[in-house]
Amino acid sequence: MVDNIHFQYNGVLLGLLLWSILMLEEQRYVLAGALFALLLNMKHLFAYLGPAYFVFLLRHYVLDGSSSSSNGSSSSSGSSSSGSSSSSGGWAGMLRRLVLLGGVVVAICGVSFGPFVAMGQMGQVLSRLFPFARGLCHAYWAPNAWALYSFADKLAAAATAAAGLRQPSAMPAANMAGGVVGCGMQAGDGSLCY
Repeated sequence: MVDNIHFQYNGVLLGLLLWSILMLEEQRYVLAGALFALLLNMKHLFAYLGPAYFVFLLRHYVLDGSSSSSNGSSSSSGSSSSGSSSSSGGWAGMLRRLVLLGGVVVAICGVSFGPFVAMGQMGQVLSRLFPFARGLCHAYWAPNAWALYSFADKLAAAATAAAGLRQPSAMPAANMAGGVVGCGMQAGDGSLCY
């Protein structure tokens, strides 16, 4: 219980991800897309999987379309390389599947973001989902590429201050996200901001 509260219900989120992957395997592509859209609206950390889902669903559901998304049967045939356009209804079938899958995803996102759009608060939501003003290391503290990025950012901030291109007082001393990238919001003068 404590783990799920502290880590923002990661068990539920990973369950949705696994359920979505299971639906991909069972060739229930519309349900898989709906579950992934729901997962993505619950926590945007899973956005990195979006391109893989998009390409997979485009290839296996929209363009191929040899299996139905509404049945639960899982065919044991490996791949359908020939005749997929004739068995899938041609261009009209592809367009129909694209509109169906896109409609389900847009409907889920509409339910999730619709109230914010109606109240004119979408800019506020986006700034909180992607807080670039606080620096890229604010929520991504993992000791890998982000640590190297943080070091390079601090090094660039110190080098620009030493070269006289930036006031040293504009650099917060104990803030790991306060290098060159965050200078526009922190320094206020906009010098050398990226």
